[in-house]
Amino acid sequence: MPKEKPFKLDQVSIRMVMDPPLYSDVPLTTPEAAIKVLQDVFKDYDREVVCLVNLKNNMQPVNLNIVSIGVIDQAIIHPRELLKSSILSNASSVLIIIIHPAIWHPPLWIFP
Repeated sequence: MPKEKPFKLDQVSIRMVMDPPLYSDVPLTTPEAAIKVLQDVFKDYDREVVCLVNLKNNMQPVNLNIVSIGVIDQAIIHPRELLKSSILSNASSVLIIIIHPAIWHPPLWIFP
């Protein structure tokens, strides 16, 4: 009887990786303010993008996470992936932005 090899169990870690920051003097307290700040970031995308902005108690942004980059008319997201950066950032509120390339007025939701 051949001797069985021991199994290998990989150890993994989940971490956030910092990208270059966005700068703005405008607080993201309204959907219009968010569009004003973020329109330059998303204006060149030719496909659907789902973005999440994590917010503090005073609605000041903590960070921005591009959750999904889809195709021309759809982007696939899962609640787990949508909320992962919020949990890691200890955010108290989130701003979800969905950019559709044909119409650049994305629906915005703020969840306190």
